[in-house]
Amino acid sequence: MRRRLLVTVLAIQLCVLMGGLEAFAAGAPTNYTVNIPYAEPYYPPRNGQLEVMWQFNVPSGHKVIAISVQLYNPDYYYFCGYKIVVDGVVVRNGLVRPSKTITVTWIGEAWSSVIIGRYAHQYTWYGALGINSGTLSNISYAADQATAEAAKASADAAKTEAINAKNAADTAATIAANAKASADAAKTSADTAAARVWDSVESKSAATLAKEARDKANQALTEILNVKVSIGPLILKVSGRNNATCTRATSFDVVIQASGATEFRVKADTGSWSEWVPVGSVATATGIIGSGAHTVYVEARNAAGAMATGQMTVFKI
Repeated sequence: MRRRLLVTVLAIQLCVLMGGLEAFAAGAPTNYTVNIPYAEPYYPPRNGQLEVMWQFNVPSGHKVIAISVQLYNPDYYYFCGYKIVVDGVVVRNGLVRPSKTITVTWIGEAWSSVIIGRYAHQYTWYGALGINSGTLSNISYAADQATAEAAKASADAAKTEAINAKNAADTAATIAANAKASADAAKTSADTAAARVWDSVESKSAATLAKEARDKANQALTEILNVKVSIGPLILKVSGRNNATCTRATSFDVVIQASGATEFRVKADTGSWSEWVPVGSVATATGIIGSGAHTVYVEARNAAGAMATGQMTVFKI
């Protein structure tokens, strides 16, 4: 028959790293504590199976980084076993002696769940176990200085590229406007020439004037085409899908905004180039290995094969 024993009120405190993945990359996570009501001691089943005294499911985007819990065996004669299971792995396994209180600590990373349980040490030799108290292990997590500086450098580079792209687009617009003005002037000359049989001032026939006007028009069109070819595509923005900056996986989805480009591809610094995909869709950089900052390179091209390049920084956590 199980004996129910009164013990002082419990407060378990876990240091849980709150905030989304973007907070990890920015180096500004926040520590929170989780308080759990006390677990009264009982005798576990005699089949050796683990009986859960308390369980915590880690919210998405968070992680538990430290546990400190005080376990109490009120039985006068028998030991009782305990286990702490983190993400399905037993990280602490031991015995609490009769009439003893012990403190068990663990420091690491738990992304899914934490279980604190008790079990019978032997079939006919077992004590009771409960949770007496808990304390916070105050360990914070933040991106290191090098990662923070890499993020700032990436943002500055993206800003510079955007400014350069805008300036190039403004220059292209000016050149195109001038070329159009030349074409309009050539058309006016052609219309005037067609209305004449002989120009006494020019001392030229209408056919000659029309040919000269046509040549000027063709030259203006050539200038317009040359402007388009010389400018080529422009990458205006490189970003993660849904503006993501971090990944836990070995891949990362990228989207771009570009002018004059029809397709693009991406490559992580530790991976290889993806297939060409249309601008406006998603390209996936693969082979992202190792925690910390990684560079994802981008190439965009137009139908003529002219290329533009860009890049962004991604954090593997």
